[in-house]
Amino acid sequence: MECLLEPRPKDVLLGRTSEVFKHPGNCRYRHLITAHLRSYIKCNDRLDKMNLIKSVAQKVLDNGSVRVLRRDKNRKWKECSFRAVYDKVSHALRDGIERTSFPWTIQTSIDS
Repeated sequence: MECLLEPRPKDVLLGRTSEVFKHPGNCRYRHLITAHLRSYIKCNDRLDKMNLIKSVAQKVLDNGSVRVLRRDKNRKWKECSFRAVYDKVSHALRDGIERTSFPWTIQTSIDS
């Protein structure tokens, strides 16, 4: 018998739908990324960036009973590996650098 997962409010969901974007766990996740963006920018080399990404990925999972979920080919929610969480954090931090404004925060610039 397969255990079906249903997203909880603290969970972080992977995907590109408005349901995923508005999910409370994803809102907290975006704030966590924003809080670490300045540190990521200040990293001197690749190893520093990798260590910061690993630290943030662990914070995502250590935040209470948080899971990171994605839908499988049958549209059922499945828990992601630490590597998938690491990749999500890495991508979010890189994207944050490329933007001059953050549409999902009040902050309008990384220099403010």
